[in-house]
Amino acid sequence: MRRVFPLLAASLLLLLAAASAPVAQGHNITKILAGIPEFSTFNHYLTVTHLASEINRRLTITLLAVDNSGMADLLAKHLSVLTLRNVLALHILTDYYGAKKLHQLTGGSTLASSVFQSSGHAPGTTGYINITDHRAGKVTFAAEDSGGAPPVSFVKSVKEMPYNISVLQVSTILSSPESRRSLPSTRTSPPTARPPSSSTTACRCTTPRSSSRPTTASSTPSPPTAPTRTSTTPCRPTARTSR
Repeated sequence: MRRVFPLLAASLLLLLAAASAPVAQGHNITKILAGIPEFSTFNHYLTVTHLASEINRRLTITLLAVDNSGMADLLAKHLSVLTLRNVLALHILTDYYGAKKLHQLTGGSTLASSVFQSSGHAPGTTGYINITDHRAGKVTFAAEDSGGAPPVSFVKSVKEMPYNISVLQVSTILSSPESRRSLPSTRTSPPTARPPSSSTTACRCTTPRSSSRPTTASSTPSPPTAPTRTSTTPCRPTARTSR
Protein backbone atom coordinates (compact mmCIF):
# COMPACT_ATOMS: atom_id res chain seq x y z
CA MET A 1 0.00 0.00 0.00
CA ARG A 2 2.85 2.37 0.78
CA ARG A 3 4.16 1.97 -2.80
CA VAL A 4 0.75 2.56 -4.35
CA PHE A 5 0.27 6.05 -2.93
CA PRO A 6 3.54 7.48 -4.36
CA LEU A 7 2.64 6.06 -7.78
CA LEU A 8 -0.82 7.61 -7.63
CA ALA A 9 0.64 10.92 -6.56
CA ALA A 10 3.13 10.87 -9.44
CA SER A 11 0.36 10.05 -11.92
CA LEU A 12 -1.76 12.94 -10.65
CA LEU A 13 1.17 15.32 -11.00
CA LEU A 14 1.72 14.23 -14.60
CA LEU A 15 -1.96 14.73 -15.42
CA LEU A 16 -1.95 18.20 -13.87
CA ALA A 17 1.18 19.13 -15.79
CA ALA A 18 -0.33 17.95 -19.06
CA ALA A 19 -3.54 19.86 -18.40
CA SER A 20 -1.71 23.09 -17.61
CA ALA A 21 0.60 22.85 -20.64
CA PRO A 22 -0.29 25.31 -23.44
CA VAL A 23 -2.15 23.73 -26.34
CA ALA A 24 -0.38 24.08 -29.67
CA GLN A 25 -2.39 26.37 -31.90
CA GLY A 26 -2.54 26.27 -35.69
CA HIS A 27 -1.15 29.00 -37.87
CA ASN A 28 -3.18 31.92 -39.19
CA ILE A 29 -1.85 33.21 -42.48
CA THR A 30 -3.99 36.35 -42.34
CA LYS A 31 -2.39 37.38 -39.06
CA ILE A 32 1.09 36.45 -40.25
CA LEU A 33 0.85 38.74 -43.29
CA ALA A 34 -1.20 41.46 -41.58
CA GLY A 35 1.88 43.14 -40.12
CA ILE A 36 3.73 43.27 -43.45
CA PRO A 37 2.40 46.12 -45.66
CA GLU A 38 4.19 44.94 -48.81
CA PHE A 39 1.98 41.82 -48.84
CA SER A 40 -1.33 43.56 -48.09
CA THR A 41 -2.79 42.95 -51.57
CA PHE A 42 -1.67 39.33 -51.58
CA ASN A 43 -3.14 38.85 -48.12
CA HIS A 44 -6.43 40.43 -49.19
CA TYR A 45 -6.91 38.14 -52.16
CA LEU A 46 -6.08 35.04 -50.15
CA THR A 47 -9.17 35.94 -48.13
CA VAL A 48 -11.31 36.85 -51.16
CA THR A 49 -10.57 33.52 -52.87
CA HIS A 50 -11.03 31.56 -49.60
CA LEU A 51 -7.48 30.25 -49.83
CA ALA A 52 -6.61 31.66 -46.41
CA SER A 53 -8.88 29.10 -44.74
CA GLU A 54 -7.37 26.40 -46.96
CA ILE A 55 -3.89 27.34 -45.73
CA ASN A 56 -4.95 27.52 -42.08
CA ARG A 57 -6.51 24.07 -42.03
CA ARG A 58 -3.41 22.32 -43.37
CA LEU A 59 -0.74 21.06 -41.00
CA THR A 60 2.20 21.45 -43.40
CA ILE A 61 2.33 24.20 -45.99
CA THR A 62 4.68 26.53 -47.87
CA LEU A 63 3.38 29.82 -49.23
CA LEU A 64 5.16 31.64 -52.06
CA ALA A 65 4.14 35.22 -51.33
CA VAL A 66 4.22 38.03 -53.90
CA ASP A 67 4.49 41.71 -53.01
CA ASN A 68 2.02 44.42 -54.01
CA SER A 69 3.87 45.22 -57.23
CA GLY A 70 3.68 41.63 -58.45
CA MET A 71 0.00 41.44 -57.52
CA ALA A 72 -0.72 44.65 -59.46
CA ASP A 73 0.59 42.99 -62.64
CA LEU A 74 -1.70 40.01 -62.02
CA LEU A 75 -4.79 42.09 -61.26
CA ALA A 76 -4.24 44.11 -64.44
CA LYS A 77 -5.25 41.00 -66.39
CA HIS A 78 -8.80 41.28 -64.98
CA LEU A 79 -9.18 37.59 -64.20
CA SER A 80 -12.33 36.18 -62.64
CA VAL A 81 -12.28 35.28 -58.95
CA LEU A 82 -12.30 31.57 -59.80
CA THR A 83 -9.34 31.93 -62.15
CA LEU A 84 -7.52 34.14 -59.65
CA ARG A 85 -7.99 31.41 -57.05
CA ASN A 86 -6.29 28.88 -59.32
CA VAL A 87 -3.36 31.21 -59.95
CA LEU A 88 -2.81 31.85 -56.24
CA ALA A 89 -3.37 28.17 -55.37
CA LEU A 90 -0.33 27.42 -57.53
CA HIS A 91 1.72 29.40 -54.98
CA ILE A 92 0.69 27.15 -52.07
CA LEU A 93 2.93 24.09 -51.79
CA THR A 94 1.72 21.08 -49.84
CA ASP A 95 5.10 20.40 -48.22
CA TYR A 96 7.43 22.35 -45.95
CA TYR A 97 10.31 24.27 -47.54
CA GLY A 98 12.27 26.60 -45.30
CA ALA A 99 15.17 28.72 -46.54
CA LYS A 100 17.66 26.13 -45.31
CA LYS A 101 15.90 23.24 -47.04
CA LEU A 102 15.89 25.14 -50.35
CA HIS A 103 19.69 25.01 -50.38
CA GLN A 104 19.82 21.33 -49.43
CA LEU A 105 17.75 19.80 -52.22
CA THR A 106 18.84 16.31 -53.19
CA GLY A 107 20.28 16.52 -56.68
CA GLY A 108 19.81 20.28 -56.67
CA SER A 109 16.12 20.20 -57.62
CA THR A 110 12.78 18.75 -56.64
CA LEU A 111 9.17 18.66 -57.78
CA ALA A 112 6.59 19.99 -55.31
CA SER A 113 2.82 19.61 -55.43
CA SER A 114 0.58 22.65 -55.03
CA VAL A 115 -2.98 23.20 -53.85
CA PHE A 116 -3.85 23.92 -57.50
CA GLN A 117 -2.79 20.37 -58.35
CA SER A 118 -5.27 18.93 -55.84
CA SER A 119 -8.09 21.30 -56.86
CA GLY A 120 -9.24 19.18 -59.79
CA HIS A 121 -8.65 22.03 -62.26
CA ALA A 122 -5.06 21.07 -63.10
CA PRO A 123 -4.84 18.37 -65.78
CA GLY A 124 -1.83 16.08 -65.74
CA THR A 125 1.15 17.52 -63.88
CA THR A 126 0.36 21.20 -64.50
CA GLY A 127 -0.07 21.85 -60.79
CA TYR A 128 3.48 20.84 -59.87
CA ILE A 129 6.32 23.29 -59.20
CA ASN A 130 9.97 22.72 -60.10
CA ILE A 131 12.30 24.02 -57.38
CA THR A 132 15.93 24.39 -58.42
CA ASP A 133 18.96 25.33 -56.31
CA HIS A 134 21.55 26.90 -58.60
CA ARG A 135 24.33 26.51 -56.01
CA ALA A 136 25.15 30.22 -56.14
CA GLY A 137 22.68 31.26 -53.50
CA LYS A 138 19.90 31.47 -56.09
CA VAL A 139 16.78 29.32 -55.94
CA THR A 140 14.09 29.42 -58.63
CA PHE A 141 10.52 28.16 -58.95
CA ALA A 142 8.77 27.25 -62.21
CA ALA A 143 5.41 25.68 -63.00
CA GLU A 144 5.42 22.46 -65.00
CA ASP A 145 3.44 24.12 -67.79
CA SER A 146 5.44 27.36 -67.81
CA GLY A 147 6.20 26.81 -71.48
CA GLY A 148 9.75 28.08 -71.24
CA ALA A 149 8.82 31.29 -69.41
CA PRO A 150 11.50 32.60 -67.02
CA PRO A 151 11.23 31.07 -63.53
CA VAL A 152 10.58 33.21 -60.47
CA SER A 153 13.31 33.71 -57.90
CA PHE A 154 13.41 33.18 -54.16
CA VAL A 155 13.81 36.59 -52.48
CA LYS A 156 13.73 35.98 -48.73
CA SER A 157 12.12 34.04 -45.92
CA VAL A 158 9.19 35.91 -44.38
CA LYS A 159 8.06 33.52 -41.65
CA GLU A 160 9.05 29.99 -40.69
CA MET A 161 7.44 27.66 -38.19
CA PRO A 162 9.50 24.50 -38.85
CA TYR A 163 7.57 21.65 -40.45
CA ASN A 164 4.32 23.58 -40.02
CA ILE A 165 4.28 26.66 -42.23
CA SER A 166 6.88 28.52 -44.25
CA VAL A 167 6.19 31.85 -45.97
CA LEU A 168 8.73 32.66 -48.68
CA GLN A 169 8.78 35.76 -50.85
CA VAL A 170 9.26 35.19 -54.59
CA SER A 171 10.03 37.80 -57.22
CA THR A 172 6.76 37.64 -59.15
CA ILE A 173 3.73 35.50 -60.06
CA LEU A 174 4.43 32.03 -61.45
CA SER A 175 3.71 31.64 -65.15
CA SER A 176 1.17 28.90 -65.83
CA PRO A 177 -1.23 29.12 -68.81
CA GLU A 178 -3.38 26.33 -67.38
CA SER A 179 -3.96 28.11 -64.07
CA ARG A 180 -4.99 31.27 -65.94
CA ARG A 181 -7.42 29.46 -68.21
CA SER A 182 -10.79 31.15 -67.97
CA LEU A 183 -13.36 29.26 -65.93
CA PRO A 184 -17.14 29.56 -66.36
CA SER A 185 -18.68 32.23 -64.20
CA THR A 186 -20.96 31.25 -61.34
CA ARG A 187 -23.61 33.65 -62.64
CA THR A 188 -26.10 32.30 -65.11
CA SER A 189 -26.53 34.38 -68.25
CA PRO A 190 -29.77 34.50 -70.27
CA PRO A 191 -29.83 32.18 -73.28
CA THR A 192 -28.79 33.80 -76.53
CA ALA A 193 -31.18 33.74 -79.47
CA ARG A 194 -30.03 31.56 -82.33
CA PRO A 195 -30.63 32.63 -85.94
CA PRO A 196 -32.97 30.38 -87.92
CA SER A 197 -31.28 27.57 -89.80
CA SER A 198 -30.96 27.63 -93.57
CA SER A 199 -33.51 24.84 -94.00
CA THR A 200 -36.99 25.96 -92.98
CA THR A 201 -40.17 23.92 -92.96
CA ALA A 202 -43.26 24.78 -94.93
CA CYS A 203 -46.72 23.41 -94.47
CA ARG A 204 -48.63 21.91 -97.35
CA CYS A 205 -52.30 21.60 -96.73
CA THR A 206 -54.67 19.62 -98.95
CA THR A 207 -58.05 21.14 -99.59
CA PRO A 208 -61.01 19.04 -98.61
CA ARG A 209 -62.51 17.19 -101.51
CA SER A 210 -66.17 16.47 -101.79
CA SER A 211 -67.06 12.85 -102.26
CA SER A 212 -70.16 13.71 -104.36
CA ARG A 213 -69.81 13.66 -108.10
CA PRO A 214 -71.60 16.06 -110.45
CA THR A 215 -74.83 14.58 -111.69
CA THR A 216 -76.14 14.77 -115.22
CA ALA A 217 -79.65 15.69 -116.11
CA SER A 218 -81.94 12.67 -115.97
CA SER A 219 -85.63 12.19 -116.51
CA THR A 220 -85.94 10.08 -113.43
CA PRO A 221 -85.08 11.79 -110.20
CA SER A 222 -82.45 10.05 -108.18
CA PRO A 223 -83.17 9.10 -104.59
CA PRO A 224 -81.93 11.52 -101.94
CA THR A 225 -78.46 10.74 -100.71
CA ALA A 226 -77.08 11.17 -97.22
CA PRO A 227 -74.91 14.22 -96.67
CA THR A 228 -71.29 13.45 -97.33
CA ARG A 229 -68.59 14.05 -94.83
CA THR A 230 -65.53 16.00 -95.79
CA SER A 231 -62.26 14.88 -94.37
CA THR A 232 -59.52 17.36 -93.69
CA THR A 233 -55.94 16.37 -93.97
CA PRO A 234 -53.66 17.72 -91.25
CA CYS A 235 -50.72 19.88 -92.19
CA ARG A 236 -47.55 17.98 -92.62
CA PRO A 237 -44.36 19.99 -92.48
CA THR A 238 -42.08 19.30 -95.39
CA ALA A 239 -38.47 20.34 -95.28
CA ARG A 240 -37.23 22.71 -97.91
CA THR A 241 -33.74 22.05 -98.98
CA SER A 242 -31.48 25.04 -98.72
CA ARG A 243 -29.72 26.12 -101.85
